[in-house]
Parts: sequence; C-alpha cells; structure tokens
Amino acid sequence: MKKYDIIRNHPYYKRLYVTWNHMRQRCYNPNDARYKWYGAKGVKICDIWNGEYGFLNFFYWAIATGFKENLSIDRIDVDGDYSPWNCKWSTHKEQQRNKTNSHYYEYNGQKKCIGEWAELYNIDYNLLQTRLSKGWTIEQALFLRKHQHHKKRTPVNN
Repeated sequence: MKKYDIIRNHPYYKRLYVTWNHMRQRCYNPNDARYKWYGAKGVKICDIWNGEYGFLNFFYWAIATGFKENLSIDRIDVDGDYSPWNCKWSTHKEQQRNKTNSHYYEYNGQKKCIGEWAELYNIDYNLLQTRLSKGWTIEQALFLRKHQHHKKRTPVNN
C-alpha cells in the first residue's frame, strides 16, 4: 500500500494536494512567479508538512481544522512560516486583509485594517483611505461628513 492510498479517494484530496504543492513551489522554487514574496523572504514550510509524510500530515491537519472548497491557506503571521501553528483556512476577503501591505488603525481599543473599518461604519473604502493618507486621524476619517473637511471638523454624531 502506498502512503497516500488511504486518502486518495477523499473528495478534497486533489484540491489539498494542489494547495500543498503550490505552497512548496512558492517557498522553494526560485522559478515560481510567487517565490519573491515567499521563499526569497525566508518563508519556509515546517518539517511536519515537508518531510516524507508531509502531504499526509498536511491533509489530516486541513480536514481537522475545517477546510472547505471556498477557503484557502492563510498564514496568521504573514512573516512567519507555513506550519499548523501559524496557518488557518480563510476566505478570499480575509486573506486580502492579512497581507504585509495592510495598514491597521486603532480606534476605541480595536485594531482593524482600512477595509474592516470601512465595512463596519459603512463608509467608502477609497474615501477612508484618502482621508487617512492625508493625515486625518481614524476618528476624523470615519465620522466627518463627506465635504466637512473644508469646514471646521465636527464629528457627525453632534
């Protein structure tokens, strides 16, 4: 019996194998288009997922941690390695908010990226991003009316 025969007929086998292989390519293959953002920056795969039974271990971890077809692997610490302790399954939207170029702002004891603040307060993302890039505080950017920046800055809630 070959080492993957036990899982080969699982409905997620192929998708997870492709995910695992792509992860390995972007970390270890300098010819991969994404290598510059992973392997070239020192991102590696833990021995558990990269050894002789690496895919089998990855597969069981994936199933145990809630893999679904609409999710992809996401590193919790974007500067960290691929490992069971630093990975989770995320939607595309969640992944877009967990990138090295994401900017986080703190307001009322909560730290969120621009997209999360825009969604939470129903404000246009581009408007919020523009205000913040002009030096507005997160509170001003979230609560001033659209054209109020030309006048005295008074919060909307007054």
